[in-house]
Amino acid sequence: MKSIARSSLGIVLPIGLLALGVLADRRFHRHGQAPPPPIAQDDPEDEDQDDERLEGSAMDLYKEIAAACAVPDSIPVCAPSRFDARFAERLRALDPTGRKFERRWIADLWAGDHVAAYGLGWLRSRRALPALRWRLLTERYFHAWETSKPDAPESLYADARFPRHHVLILAIERIEGRPIRKLIQLNARERHLLWRRTAGCDGGARAAMWLLHQVDGAPLPGEAANRERRIWCDAPR
Repeated sequence: MKSIARSSLGIVLPIGLLALGVLADRRFHRHGQAPPPPIAQDDPEDEDQDDERLEGSAMDLYKEIAAACAVPDSIPVCAPSRFDARFAERLRALDPTGRKFERRWIADLWAGDHVAAYGLGWLRSRRALPALRWRLLTERYFHAWETSKPDAPESLYADARFPRHHVLILAIERIEGRPIRKLIQLNARERHLLWRRTAGCDGGARAAMWLLHQVDGAPLPGEAANRERRIWCDAPR
């Protein structure tokens, strides 16, 4: 998607349309280092910090949104059209420009809170694209559940196991106004870091493999390889 390549992301950021809940709606940070600040220091809109705080009713609504959209299966409740129907009227009344909520949500996103993506997608905040991209490439969450086929690729790497990735994708699609169908053009460092992460034994390893499959065309490991990996990871050390 060329529009993202021309944005502050500096790279094409596409993924195939990913199904979860309401499907119709729908820089790497270095290890151990904090992500960059959410808003550039020379942004003229940042001069009056006191006018950008959430207080009173605005803070109450912010907390309500955070609570409603935090659970793994919140996409049917908080995807763009549902979010608009449930929260838009009050958001506009409390913050007509959207600036206060945008500032808070971008800061939250850099801090690791994926829920902020719902609000930023609703706002169509292009200022949030760098943070959304960073979170998508660094997100490690894996939604686990018991299954009779734990090693089958269609089970282990089912789209529904990666709801936070979907939230970020929903926001990017909403902001860009088109589906994300092409592959992310990973640079060598990004690709290396993702592959290195797949060597782990936690959910983050599965998330990295799923993302490589989605954005870089990497084949998913077969059932035998997944079983071998599971046995090795479960073995006492």
